[in-house]
Amino acid sequence: MGLELKTTKFNLGLRSDNYVINNLAVGLAISFNSQSTDIDGDDTRSSGFLKGPQVDYFIPMADEYYFSIGARLGYNSLKEDDESNGEVTLSGIGYGLRAGIHYIVNKKIGAFRTIGPDFGNLTEKENEIDVAWSELETQVGLKFFFLKQL
Repeated sequence: MGLELKTTKFNLGLRSDNYVINNLAVGLAISFNSQSTDIDGDDTRSSGFLKGPQVDYFIPMADEYYFSIGARLGYNSLKEDDESNGEVTLSGIGYGLRAGIHYIVNKKIGAFRTIGPDFGNLTEKENEIDVAWSELETQVGLKFFFLKQL
């Protein structure tokens, strides 16, 4: 006897950075995530967002390549809707660390790959729910530079 499990995930993030000194970027990150899990017909949906400050330091490696080290701190909110248990909204603080490689094509556009741990604590006071979480996240994306850059 086996269970049928289907999970669908979506995440969209937006970052805005300002280089305060050469190779040091400080900015704001906002991300939205959504997940749907179906286990033998029992559907659970969750959606949430994160917003908060971030900092990245870029170490030049070659002409267009940079090694980055970064950190972020943010406010998290998560809404979960379970067919059998109803809806619950959790909120709390999360933080994460990142390291990765950035390829800057022409000082206006670049590509990156980062990896790092995220940690946080989410609570819901009415039902006395307290959830600590940690995950290892990898990101791949494009980066656009509009003002002062590396």
